[in-house]
Amino acid sequence: MKQNRLIALILSVAIAIPAMSIIAFAQQEGLRIETPSEVISGERFKIVVTYNGKPAGYAYVTFEGAVVEPTRTNDNGVATITAPNVTKPTNVIIYVKDSDSWSEQFSDYVTITVLPTKEVREKEMIEKSTTLFKGEIRIAGNGYWASRYNVQGGETLIISIKTNGNTVNEFVLDGDSYSRYLENKTIYANDYYQYNVMEGVYVVEVPQGGEWYVVLENPHEETVSVSVEISKTRAT
Repeated sequence: MKQNRLIALILSVAIAIPAMSIIAFAQQEGLRIETPSEVISGERFKIVVTYNGKPAGYAYVTFEGAVVEPTRTNDNGVATITAPNVTKPTNVIIYVKDSDSWSEQFSDYVTITVLPTKEVREKEMIEKSTTLFKGEIRIAGNGYWASRYNVQGGETLIISIKTNGNTVNEFVLDGDSYSRYLENKTIYANDYYQYNVMEGVYVVEVPQGGEWYVVLENPHEETVSVSVEISKTRAT
């Protein structure tokens, strides 16, 4: 069964801050450091430090691998950090100790990964892609537009659309699913789909090679105009 890996990269959508997850118990006995394993550039996240079961207030926190100002935890053992801006996934080492001198009681580190923003990843992907189609199309009321491409398994299709104000439904279908769509306009849960799209960039990693179809459907009575650009990247 195909997995629905359609990712909507809509610029107006805020990036959610990931939930706190323990990524390491420090090697030193009694020291515990909690932080997200991955964060997005520019987002704020928390580092929680405890020592012997108690908040490690005013612990000294420094960073290696990206430019982040040193800081201290508050009296609850918490430091709130803004992730540095990066253009590619970057490992950042977070060092924690109870003092900025050499006489600390505890000292250890954890490593997190800082990811570039979706906009940066999207731009980089588009820059490395090959354009398959670019143009302005008109879709009659309750009609559809479709375009066929030969794609290798693991390649990524990138579909960028902008309508003249009305919404369209977007589907990326293999040959069997496209035949079913033509027969009864049915879309299954394991197909790649997005409803009520007005503007956005959508990314689909194709699970197997063959003929794939990009379908834009107009669910309204009025004709809709859509600017469309379809490209693909090589399988990694």
